[in-house]
Amino acid sequence: MRVAVDFDGVICKRTGIPTKPGLGRQMGGALDSIKYLLSLGHEVYILTSNPDPVGVKKWLKKNKFPELKVTNIKEPSHIYIDDRAVRFTNWQDIRKYFG
Repeated sequence: MRVAVDFDGVICKRTGIPTKPGLGRQMGGALDSIKYLLSLGHEVYILTSNPDPVGVKKWLKKNKFPELKVTNIKEPSHIYIDDRAVRFTNWQDIRKYFG
């Protein structure tokens, strides 16, 4: 499967929106979980709205993550792992969420 993983609040603890790379601490279990997904043969990449993708890559390297693609373009994926998402089931449930 192709798995998109958000950076801010999923890989790196938030220190603002967006997280300033280099300042946020690693989320517990993030590194082991990414390695686990890769070991199962999944294609994992980082999908972020962070305006500094080079800084995100540097943060990942500094924190010993494997080489991962970092992009701010939502590419076709089987799964999106994001801390700020609302799961879509139907529009009635979405309206209840906001109502």
